[in-house]
Amino acid sequence: MNARDHAQNTNSGWIKRTVARLRPRPSAVVAEPPRPTPVAAPSDVPIFFVVGPPRSGTSWLRGMLDSHPEILCRGEGRFFGSEHKMGAERMRSLERSLLNSAELQEWAARSGWTRGFDFGASARQWSGTLARALLTGALAGSGKRIAGDKTPLNGPGVVAAIGASLPEARVIHIIRDGRDVAVSGIHHRWNVLEKRPEPTPGQTEELAVCAAYRADPEGFLAAGRSIFEPAGAGLPAADWARLTAAAIEEGRSLGGDRYTEVRYERLLQTPAAELGRLCRFVGAQAAPATIERCVELNHFERASGGRPAGVEDSTAFARRGEAGAWRDVFSAADRDTFRAAAGETLTALGYERGAG
Repeated sequence: MNARDHAQNTNSGWIKRTVARLRPRPSAVVAEPPRPTPVAAPSDVPIFFVVGPPRSGTSWLRGMLDSHPEILCRGEGRFFGSEHKMGAERMRSLERSLLNSAELQEWAARSGWTRGFDFGASARQWSGTLARALLTGALAGSGKRIAGDKTPLNGPGVVAAIGASLPEARVIHIIRDGRDVAVSGIHHRWNVLEKRPEPTPGQTEELAVCAAYRADPEGFLAAGRSIFEPAGAGLPAADWARLTAAAIEEGRSLGGDRYTEVRYERLLQTPAAELGRLCRFVGAQAAPATIERCVELNHFERASGGRPAGVEDSTAFARRGEAGAWRDVFSAADRDTFRAAAGETLTALGYERGAG
């Protein structure tokens, strides 16, 4: 055998031995690679927003929806609203942050892709894109398939922004008597101010009113004093009327398949019926046992640590849990002031008829 034949035989033998080692043995079981679980594309995931002025019951509704096995509902994303604020305090939204970003505007001024750029419209669109990404991304590992955000109406145009940037999203607007909203809001404001290390002189005056009320609520009210001192009820009345009316107008323009309303008072009276309707609206199942469990898990007594509805704790987030409590605390001046600032909206929504 010459050298060439010897080399060919050697290579041939090495190839056969290598192939034999790589070939599965008869006893070996080759497992199929795991197949990935089908995941809905982000654009196919149902998303929704729960909106309403602060202290309208958005947190309670959010909790009931989040208790549903198909729904993940968090808050507060603060994605939308170019004038997003609470009273005199700024609470910047994502949309407002984009609009006011000097660095982003500098980039847009120099980028070759932004000639003729409508920065306002783009900021809103980017807010919607990021909102969807965050909501759908949060579903991973949750076992749920529908995502929602609690979005308090701290400024006008929020519902319009949702409609423009997320045309597939649905909106639930919870509406509550503005006078109850105002009362709940002032107690919540007191709790916030108490945590301020250095309150302003005006805030110190508000805290003095808070201390007087909490020390002797009956005596405080019997003296004809107002929990809205020193500024009065005009500002919360005007804010509630403005935000509520705007959200109704913006929402109803979206159409009934994308926008629905729920009254806080009706949710108190028939929680299972209203919650079932809202679950179906966002695309979730509404089996009676499931809905009843969602209601029970978020019952006022459970949220308050055992305190029944109607018994006030001014320091608690879940303060009283009933409708119409404004009648117990509004002074005559409060009634007149609120009616002057928000009477048209109260009447249009049926809250003012015979209420006085």
